[in-house]
Parts: sequence; C-alpha cells; structure tokens
Amino acid sequence: MSSPRASDGERLLQGAGALLAFHRDDRLMTAGEPATDVLLIGQGLVKIVLPDAEGGQPVAGVSGPGDLLGEMGAVHARPRTASVVALSAGHAWRVSAEVFRDMQDRAAVRDLLNETWRKRQENFDDRQVAQSRGVLTRVAVHLLKWAEHFGRPTGSGRRVDGLTQLDIAGVVAASPKQVESALSQLRQARLISTGRRTFTVLDAPGVRDLIRGNRGGDH
Repeated sequence: MSSPRASDGERLLQGAGALLAFHRDDRLMTAGEPATDVLLIGQGLVKIVLPDAEGGQPVAGVSGPGDLLGEMGAVHARPRTASVVALSAGHAWRVSAEVFRDMQDRAAVRDLLNETWRKRQENFDDRQVAQSRGVLTRVAVHLLKWAEHFGRPTGSGRRVDGLTQLDIAGVVAASPKQVESALSQLRQARLISTGRRTFTVLDAPGVRDLIRGNRGGDH
C-alpha cells in the first residue's frame, strides 16, 4: 500500500510499522495518554483536536496522506498534547515509540521529521495570519490549502471528502452559521461546489484572487 510518491523516510516507517485501517470518527490518539507510538497517515483525513478546560473540542487543524503525527511525544517520552480523530475512512501505519526513537537518527527519517516540523510551523503561521481576517477569507484560505494538499483531481476541480461545516468551523474559529454563509458566497461566485461532507475547489486562481482582494478584511 506504499505510495509511489512516498519519501524514503515514509517508506522506512511503513516497513517498521503495523498497517491500521480506520473509519470516520475513530479516535486514533487521545490527549493526555502516554505517547506509545507515532502515526503516519497513508490515506484519508484526520483532525487534530486540542483539550479544552471548558469541555469543548477546538480543532487545531487537518492532516492527511504523508503526515506524521505524535512524533513529539514519542521523541521526548511525554503524554500526548492533542487527540487525533478520523474525518474519513483511510489507513495509517503505527510505529512504536521505541522503534521510532531508534530510527530517528537515520538521515531519511530525520529529513521527514524536519519536513513535518517545517509544515507544522508554516500551518501555525498561516493560521495566525488568517485569524486576523474575516471568516470568508479564513474559509477560503483553508479550503484552498486542503484542496492543494489533499484534494483528488476531478473533471471540475480538486475534491476533498470528509469535512463537514462543523469541522471547518472548528478549524477557522467561527460559528457554523458564519461558515455556512461563507460557503454560500463562494458557491455563488462559482469558486467551489459542496455536497454532504465534501467540497470541490472549482477555480483555484479565483479563490486566490478573492483572498488577495480581502487582505484588508472581508467585503
């Protein structure tokens, strides 16, 4: 099941791990538990959910094929800081923390770690910038990024399956009603189409133009 596009580091972890199939809403990792393993996503989408003292479940982001999760806890032998919940069916490889620590000095695995941390910092920076802008722009930024990173090419654009309006609202820190309004505006502009737990970016350049045009705030 290894992808031909997998990096050398990914292939090493796949060979050392156990293949795990998952379905939507399966909890793959739980915040506060010991970091006994790491997870390399092969197919499907998952959301990263942070613990909340008020009982909420703020969503820190979405991960998909090729993403490595839980590595910080495994490297430093610390409890997990977030939960991982499946947004769609898929599969991943679980590698025990002990095996992963033994492998982390290999050049290919180290490259994968560095790339993981680089993407995580980039996502954090993008999220911080997006939070200073209106909901329409925040939604557009994330839909475009997910389509580029995880989207499946179709005749009309790049399609992403598994995300609901509630999932999107959690990531962009907005209410479901605000997200519904933003999606409606994007549909009316013929930039996206949506279905049940799916969206397709129809016009990526148009979405980029909208984002650039809204730098000073949503119209």
